[in-house]
Amino acid sequence: MCDHAQHVAMPDRIAHLIPGKETPSEMLICEIDGDHPVVDDAWAIWDPHLQDHVHEESMGEEICNECSGPLKTEEYHILNSVAIKQSRDRITHELRALTARLAQPLDAGPGPISSSGSSARVWLKEVCGHCGAEGPLIDAYSEYDPTTLTHDLTTTFDKGHYCRACDGDTRPKTERLSNHEVMALVPDIKARIVRLEQELAEFDRWVVAHAPEYCVNAEWIEKIAKAAGCPEQVCTA
Repeated sequence: MCDHAQHVAMPDRIAHLIPGKETPSEMLICEIDGDHPVVDDAWAIWDPHLQDHVHEESMGEEICNECSGPLKTEEYHILNSVAIKQSRDRITHELRALTARLAQPLDAGPGPISSSGSSARVWLKEVCGHCGAEGPLIDAYSEYDPTTLTHDLTTTFDKGHYCRACDGDTRPKTERLSNHEVMALVPDIKARIVRLEQELAEFDRWVVAHAPEYCVNAEWIEKIAKAAGCPEQVCTA
């Protein structure tokens, strides 16, 4: 495969963009007040690598989070420069989070999760309260970003969770991972970091070759060119 900058494929994260300053799109807004946040009824899941809940799946029901009023579809114009920068930010944010998590020392010993000291560094997992299976689905709300076509969690609820292993409602339990379980995660975390590093490098090569066609600031492109694939060296503000 040719690796010349001009032949670098457009990254999947921004494949919805068209050349120029803007890309036409649509978004849902509240008819009563367009500034009210619209949220999706969604499932979240515990990511053992990031040690946090992440969006897993949308249920296809959007509502106004302020007044539950009716929604309407409105034309929305994506600023291509913003979409490109924010998409890169998402790669670097996950990359930094995983790298920092991997560098975190293992917990020094047992103790309640809420205790201070070394327990502040514990690694956790979420399991079904009935069968013990990992990764129950957590009832949540998420906000859809029409610029990057991504979902961000806004709320996770105390009830309404589901276990795919039990095929029924559940109340999850949070448990501490043993040092052995943490070490078993390390190879997958390292592999995930490598994939993100490769994605970032490919993203940056595309930026250098094609971002001017999408009206991205030349100064920012120059910074990318000087530090391609290096998340710590480029400010995307």
